Amino acid sequence: MSSKQHLGKIEQWHRKQKILAAGIVSLMLVLLASFLVGTSDAGAAKCTDKGFYCMAIPCPKGTFCPAEATTASRCTGGSYCPNAGMGSPKICPAGHYCRPGAKAAIKCPAGTYCPENGMEHHKNCPAGHFCKIKSTRPMKCYRGSYCPNIGMAKGKSCPKGHYCSPKGLIAPIPCPARFYCPNKGTLYNPERHNSLRSKLGCPAGSYCPKKTVKPIRCPKGNYCGMRSAKPSPCLKGKYCPKKGMHRSGFCPAGYYCPKKGMSKAIKCKRGSYCPKNRIPKLAMKHTRCPAGYFCPNNKLRIKCFEGLTSRQGSYKLSQCRKKK
Repeated sequence: MSSKQHLGKIEQWHRKQKILAAGIVSLMLVLLASFLVGTSDAGAAKCTDKGFYCMAIPCPKGTFCPAEATTASRCTGGSYCPNAGMGSPKICPAGHYCRPGAKAAIKCPAGTYCPENGMEHHKNCPAGHFCKIKSTRPMKCYRGSYCPNIGMAKGKSCPKGHYCSPKGLIAPIPCPARFYCPNKGTLYNPERHNSLRSKLGCPAGSYCPKKTVKPIRCPKGNYCGMRSAKPSPCLKGKYCPKKGMHRSGFCPAGYYCPKKGMSKAIKCKRGSYCPKNRIPKLAMKHTRCPAGYFCPNNKLRIKCFEGLTSRQGSYKLSQCRKKK
């Protein structure tokens, strides 16, 4: 190695040492300044005292330093300090909240709202309302939904058998009797809404009590007219032999119907007759076959041939005999 090369390496080493020494001195000055600022409240020397000076150190994020401050102040609640070296905090905007020492405004979470500037805490959304993220005010629950709890981010869909109207409901309203509500999210009361009144009215042959999702078929022995809330027993002198009847049926010939709510007519007794009668009062009882007649099938009364007669209650032709 030549002498020139050797001298060059020595000079390079000296330069590195000078740079390192300068860095150490700067670090010591910074630490000394921090110590002086940190102990100023305890009666030590201040930057403004004669014989002292302080290096300018930027306030860190989440704090602020007004003019001639000796210590950094924590950002107050309802404000935030997003940058280093701030002289005053920023006011927290509506739709956000800021805790003490905040470096950024926090969005009001879903289910809460922040109506004003400078809020330290968010508010819970009241029942009957919902709040999306960054809400500045609660929104009333939409028609077709309800909001039963506080702090809801969205409404619940109206269940079947109910309707949800007007806005802001805490609980769904049962579908009124005589109507049915088959779908989720029914918006209006079908009893008072013209188009729904005919569409969702209980059909004939079925009945609909409160909270009906699907019309219930009328049972035997009953009839159900249009928009029935409950089944009606079949009238006396009539009967309802099958499900889903919208009116009482006439008692058939050869039978009688003495009671309400009959699903099966009673067969006429032998020696009596029960014609098909559209007058319920007459169909409530059987009629004994009169003298001079015979009643072969409980439906008809037939007069005995001329010169013959019969006793009351006769039911066959051989019971017709010559008059004495």
